Amino acid sequence: MSTTGRLVLFSTQETKILASVPLEDLGFEITGETGFCISPDNEFAVVSQASGPNAALVNVKTGKIISKLSRGDYHCENSHFPVAFFRNEDRTYLIAASDWNRLDLYDPATGKVLSERGPTCYVNKERPPHYLDYFHGGLCVSPDQQFVVDNGWVWHPMGFLRAWNLPAWLNNEWESEDGPTYRDLACREAWDEPVCWINNFTLASWGWGDEEWMVPAAVLIDVRDGKQLQWFPGPKVRMSGAWPPRRLTESFFFDQYLFAVHDNDGTTVWDIKSGDCLLTDPQVKPWRYHPDSKEFIEITQTGFRVSTLIDACAIE
Repeated sequence: MSTTGRLVLFSTQETKILASVPLEDLGFEITGETGFCISPDNEFAVVSQASGPNAALVNVKTGKIISKLSRGDYHCENSHFPVAFFRNEDRTYLIAASDWNRLDLYDPATGKVLSERGPTCYVNKERPPHYLDYFHGGLCVSPDQQFVVDNGWVWHPMGFLRAWNLPAWLNNEWESEDGPTYRDLACREAWDEPVCWINNFTLASWGWGDEEWMVPAAVLIDVRDGKQLQWFPGPKVRMSGAWPPRRLTESFFFDQYLFAVHDNDGTTVWDIKSGDCLLTDPQVKPWRYHPDSKEFIEITQTGFRVSTLIDACAIE
């Protein structure tokens, strides 16, 4: 999304303006800290303040704002705005934060909340059942749309990676708080750091260690039971950090091999079985990767660059 509100499609084949979002209706400025998330069917998108409380659900074809979203302003500057789309039985759903410790399911076509429940917070009252003392962070949905990972934090502060099953959430409104499929995946000093999916149930998470020391590494975790499968040292990534201004560029991508991106060192390619670094390209520093078209996109000082993955270990 451009600073003028235009929704633009980039590829090696074309650059196409899809629609324009009225900035006066958006309610916040488009900046380098503006997040953008699009649904798997390309019908809907959410524009959000990465370090702020506000977001907007948008119709991609028309640019019309379907509904306004807010997570409140309680320490919202410390984590990415939690938002993601997923598909289940040919229907699209939106996940978005509606408070610091609450996620809701929405029908993106109407903006209607589908996960009514309560209470989820309290002040000077008895602690309610299912209360979640957790600040939600960036969300990441598995390729098969079955699981979601939450990259949030709790007071010390400490980062906690969490995961739960999405179809189960559709049948249990409390699944994101303490449902049967909820799993703790990792605890470390950092949060909203790079993650990516290796397959439908294996997550690659950056960093080995906790508390006051973390070494560059990739850790593979099975989200079904929360067990660590393996880890290897080496991959350096862009650090998003716990405080604003917040960086929204991604750093971990997977397509047969793990791609790690660092602002100074460029892109490195890793064999997840052996932990060996197979390739280093200091010139290519992509922000996003599209697994279907196998295209990386990078925003440069003069425009943008689209690179294509032409085989398992080469970027053109």
